[in-house]
Amino acid sequence: ARVSPVEAVRYTEGTASKKAIRKAQSGASLPKMAWANLGRNRSKTAITVTSLSLAVLLLNMTVTFTNGFDLDKYLADVVSDFIVADAGYFQTDNLWSAESLPEEIISALKTNPGIEAGGRVYGKSSPVEEFVTERYYRAVNSRWSDQETLDNAVAFMGKNEEGLLADQVQLYGMESYALDKLRVLEGDLSKLREPGGRYVA
Repeated sequence: ARVSPVEAVRYTEGTASKKAIRKAQSGASLPKMAWANLGRNRSKTAITVTSLSLAVLLLNMTVTFTNGFDLDKYLADVVSDFIVADAGYFQTDNLWSAESLPEEIISALKTNPGIEAGGRVYGKSSPVEEFVTERYYRAVNSRWSDQETLDNAVAFMGKNEEGLLADQVQLYGMESYALDKLRVLEGDLSKLREPGGRYVA
């Protein structure tokens, strides 16, 4: 049997109670028909309105986040746009003591267009020791050591009267460009710039 679209809507969305059919006095219009259709099934209308509201809210949040992102502020916390080093520098299980970048590569990099400034950073794990908290030691070394290895290392490490662990110092030497990128929390680095000075900060 053929069913008209209007009758199909009545079958699928009909209610148990029958409403009296009222003849419109001012005639039919598109706004009135649309409003009447919204009131036909209030649950679906509520779901549709909620979905549209969430979509608008997400779009507004995305636009706000995109416009509020400051690339210069983000790059201010980065030492440099690019860090160039020997492959061993990026290996967590390597101390990279003797893996410096050859000077000819540094000279070739300086000749590339777009390179505005740069500076060398030297790093080495020294036999000199410093006293650190156990929490700090575990946080630094947990990147390449498991829990059992850390427990064994802590058990055999020397400690001072305050219970701090004697750990090898990681010494860094920096040129002026790299020093200018550091964020000093306390004191100043002026002594490091004195000619002939042998200072450690």
